[in-house]
Amino acid sequence: MEVWEEYDSRTGVVKTSRGSGTQYSYRALGEPRDGAFANQGNDGGGQDTPLLGKRIRLIHDCDSEDSMPTSCLYAMCWAWLLAGMMQTLPASFFPLEANAAGASDLAVGFIFASYQMSMILSTPVMVAVSPRVHPIALVRLSLLLMILANGLFALTQLLETPTTFVAVCVFLRALCGVASCGIMIGGNTCIIRASGTSLLGYNLAMFETAGSVGLCLGPIFGSYIYQACGYIWAFVGLSMLMASGLCVITATLSHARVDEQQVHDGDRKEDCGDGNEYCGVSTESWGFIQKPYVALLCIDLMFAGIAWTFLEPVLEKHVQQTNNLGPLATGGLFATMSIAYIFATSGVGLLTRRLHGSSFWNFGIMYLGMGILFIALIGLSFKTVVIEIVSLMLLGIGQALTYLPIVLALTLIMRGKSSRDVSALVAGLSQFSVSVGFALGPFVGSILTSEFDFSLCCIAIAVGILSSSGLTAVAFLCDTNLVM
Repeated sequence: MEVWEEYDSRTGVVKTSRGSGTQYSYRALGEPRDGAFANQGNDGGGQDTPLLGKRIRLIHDCDSEDSMPTSCLYAMCWAWLLAGMMQTLPASFFPLEANAAGASDLAVGFIFASYQMSMILSTPVMVAVSPRVHPIALVRLSLLLMILANGLFALTQLLETPTTFVAVCVFLRALCGVASCGIMIGGNTCIIRASGTSLLGYNLAMFETAGSVGLCLGPIFGSYIYQACGYIWAFVGLSMLMASGLCVITATLSHARVDEQQVHDGDRKEDCGDGNEYCGVSTESWGFIQKPYVALLCIDLMFAGIAWTFLEPVLEKHVQQTNNLGPLATGGLFATMSIAYIFATSGVGLLTRRLHGSSFWNFGIMYLGMGILFIALIGLSFKTVVIEIVSLMLLGIGQALTYLPIVLALTLIMRGKSSRDVSALVAGLSQFSVSVGFALGPFVGSILTSEFDFSLCCIAIAVGILSSSGLTAVAFLCDTNLVM
């Protein structure tokens, strides 16, 4: 629920409007606000931040039960599901096609890596432009860019020289990464801005679950269309699905009544009290980012990303050597981890809806998640198939209990202590941190496995997670006023 204040200099009365503008309350200038806004906009001495006769926005209502329209949430989830499908679509057939076109294995790896690297590099840009672009408009534009880039990717089969093939594939894959980043930032920003505290975790879990389902569906969709119709139609088919999805999203959001009081319009300029038309990322917000606790939460997200992707280049070789399992069985192991993550994420969302008022849940459950990750990684160091399957299931559950609670904690900290809109900043921080982990994971896994072995690689990452979580807990205890 958006809340606005307007000061009438003639009467000395501050008028507060909530929601769609039909709920009003009044107080004298200098009187403290009540409820969730008691500490917002005051300088500590009970005086208001100068209103200068203008309207200012109190970023959120911490006690609100309101949330974004369900149709808008579903539209954001559908866009993120399509982005997930696009990310993993080429995994089942592209490497062989690229090798046939003359690209080396290293070049193929670079093509895949360009997606994640472009997401990392474009995240600060998306955060910077977010005050000027409506998050829904950002999702639409990003989905349109993804449709075009993915459609053009189908034509790479027509390229004759390996160098041109690799260069064009890297460029188009990077564009897809930029588009995916836009959907991620826009969707999360929209959800964080429009969700009340009681539904914030649930809505974020819905969004994350949709992306995870898309990641699982991508290889299935890609391999089926590839076998039935060939290389070109595998990409064109997904672009056609995205185009129909864009039409559905546009129609849905146009009737979702997501007005500027709930998710503020990008072309409405808000006064930040410092003469700037747009708030952007304030010095106050950067001050919280520099807090050790907040910085360590971002490092925890990075380690969670490493724990998820370090298996990609090494798990197949490991299970083949130790248990004589083939590629199909390896795919089943990865699917076990992904399915566990999907169900666990949904469970975390439902529990957050019930336990949103619990400080332990909001700021403590993440340590349980990181503890489960530690146990799972230690379990993977054993060479028994049953233990490895259980460990991969625990790895998916631990990821869900780590990622979403950390994002929720960052949101509550930044949103509760800053007087400005930090939705895009929180989305960008979490996206950047986990993307760095995703990008580092394959390199860490390959290097440690080649220099030592798979078991020591798992143990080293487990120790890193345990150390990071321990430092985060210490920082939390040393700076508890950050979340009070």
